[in-house]
Amino acid sequence: MENRVFYTNLLHFMKFRATPVPNLLRGENGTYYARIKHLGRQHWKSLKTETLTVARQRLRVQEDLVRKRKVTKGLAMTFGQVGDIYAGQVAADSRLAGSSKEFRLRPQTTLQRTWPLLWETDVRRISTEDCLNWQNRFESKGPKYTPKNAKTPVRGNSSTVVNSCIAYLRRVFDIAIKEGLIGENPARPMQRKKPEKKLLELPSGPKFREIVAEVRKSHSRWRDDTANFIEGLAYSGMRKEEAARMTWADIDYDRKLMVIHGSKTDAATRIVPPIPAMWDLLSRIKKDGPVVFKVNSALTSLAKACQIVGVKKLNHHDLRHLFATTVIESGVDIPTLSRWLGHADGGALAMKTYGEFRPGHSVEAAAKVKF
Repeated sequence: MENRVFYTNLLHFMKFRATPVPNLLRGENGTYYARIKHLGRQHWKSLKTETLTVARQRLRVQEDLVRKRKVTKGLAMTFGQVGDIYAGQVAADSRLAGSSKEFRLRPQTTLQRTWPLLWETDVRRISTEDCLNWQNRFESKGPKYTPKNAKTPVRGNSSTVVNSCIAYLRRVFDIAIKEGLIGENPARPMQRKKPEKKLLELPSGPKFREIVAEVRKSHSRWRDDTANFIEGLAYSGMRKEEAARMTWADIDYDRKLMVIHGSKTDAATRIVPPIPAMWDLLSRIKKDGPVVFKVNSALTSLAKACQIVGVKKLNHHDLRHLFATTVIESGVDIPTLSRWLGHADGGALAMKTYGEFRPGHSVEAAAKVKF
């Protein structure tokens, strides 16, 4: 109702120009608007862009949403139908990166697996008690399942999974409220699960060098390329996707800087000075093609090398942790580290994650304290 009143008032004060695209108008301020006629009514929606190509894409999404939603407006809608509307909104949000869109919609699979009746239930009949009962079952004894490419079943009820499901439920019910189907959000009283403090078990410098040496001694055809990739992640703090994108054109040898192309946040793409170990690695890698690293995964090689060396198995993200921890232990301040990692919070996440260092460093630091 509020949206209809807003756009009705808008028509009295703003002039619109027709475009070659059906259902697409342009306001005098340059912003494109969707005007979709359906079931004898007009539905207006600002597309929040002044670019025609973007407006066309968002118009198609809005047309699908209106025609899917308005047929059932005022009638019963299942949670699954409202969830489809939410999925369409996520897909149309140009501010979200592809990984963020995938993360927001990932809870669909978890909820369908752990609450199968939810999708076919009338959204008006879902109560707060239903939501809390699901959360209690899932947190306490979530059913085991085998993830894709995994060999052993897991619970899957970590704080990250639980909290993402709560956020998903709240967003879908918020849409149901806007549609006039329900009066309040039944998922609002759900309490987020407190994340468990994860103790970082990272290898020392000498142990890491042993791991790299084992990878280089393996019989794999790509052993040197894989070892380079492992070292590159550990010496730069890059995510594996960022390392895979790096080209030789991103290395500025005159200013001793390198560009890291990220996508998770506004600060993810950054220009950073490589540490000496990274410079040494770049000088050793053979320039054969535009990209710096010829492989984009090293999990199998890492697992085998860690087993031989006798340390806890590492994954790609552990190498990012290794870089951050080593940087802090070397005396670099956390705000600087956060910029090197591409964090947009000024260091809050880095302080929370790396507030506790490896035991050996803590012992050395304690010995320096004098009373």
